Amino acid sequence: MFWGSTMVQFVVWNTLMLQDKSSLVAGIKLLNAGIQEE
Repeated sequence: MFWGSTMVQFVVWNTLMLQDKSSLVAGIKLLNAGIQEE
């Protein structure tokens, strides 16, 4: 669960700042895509 912890913090930070759930969903999709590529 600690893969790309920096990216996770980045997504969480953006979500807290934007208060936009759609941004979190987009971040998760990008994160999942990055994991699959690796």
